[in-house]
Amino acid sequence: MFSRRSFVSAVAALLLALSPIACTSVQIHAAMKQAAMDTSLIALSLKNALPQLAAIQGMPADTITELAGYVDDLQRVAAAINAAASASEALPSVQQLEADLNSIVGALATFPLPPNISTVLQAATVLLPVIEVAVGIAVPPQAGPMSPAQARAVLSVS
Repeated sequence: MFSRRSFVSAVAALLLALSPIACTSVQIHAAMKQAAMDTSLIALSLKNALPQLAAIQGMPADTITELAGYVDDLQRVAAAINAAASASEALPSVQQLEADLNSIVGALATFPLPPNISTVLQAATVLLPVIEVAVGIAVPPQAGPMSPAQARAVLSVS
């Protein structure tokens, strides 16, 4: 039979053993929510940039339509990341985010961009590895033009 003291000790030991699992789960959940917010922020900033991009001399209308499609897809990706129950479930959405961002950068590569649009694209590329790490994609650390916090600040005012 257990004494009260041994029972309390056993429960304390069990809670101590389980605390890293709970902590890790909470951290993963928080990282996933931040990844969804970051993706939404990227999508909103790029959506707000579309009128400026359309005003660039020589920018074809079909390129703007293509960019708008990528931005719409980013909004769906953000919703999918937010709804994902696990990092592995969000992984395909984050891979789609990377593909969409690469397509946007590629579509704009030959055009002279206003400085604020270039800054928005830089901020998005700074946050991409942060989002990838949140779902378990191993990304080598890189020194970027700004920190993730600075990137979020740039995107929140764009």
